Amino acid sequence: MEINLLKQKDITIIINYESNLTLSFELEAYIKTILTITEFKKGLFEFTFINDTKMIELNQNYFNKNESTDIITFNLNSVDEPHSDIYICIDEAQRNATEFNKSFAEEIQLLIIHGILHIKGYEDYDDHSRSIMFKEQDRILKEVANL
Repeated sequence: MEINLLKQKDITIIINYESNLTLSFELEAYIKTILTITEFKKGLFEFTFINDTKMIELNQNYFNKNESTDIITFNLNSVDEPHSDIYICIDEAQRNATEFNKSFAEEIQLLIIHGILHIKGYEDYDDHSRSIMFKEQDRILKEVANL
């Protein structure tokens, strides 16, 4: 397992690799950009990249679901000063990329945004909240593309 730690002012970013991950973009810089766009001023953001086996285990333990999913997020503190755990499943991300005709890197970037928005308080449990969250994801993707 490889761990990267980046501390900047009042924001700490930890990246754990429990599954092999090769990306065509600078992961830490991308996360910092998204945290800036979403106006986080402080907090701990821990990203862990895992495989299907680990994601199924998490999904069973916390949500009683015996299946993989692309992302699971936990905020162990407040929205203003989060202590967050964001788990991204590499295998599910690859399947999503294929299904939605995107590159693997684009899918990982989307999942990073999605996870950070969950920590910000956005939800996707019903059509209405999902629509609001997806609009914000699209806005952020466009903003990043214009940088």
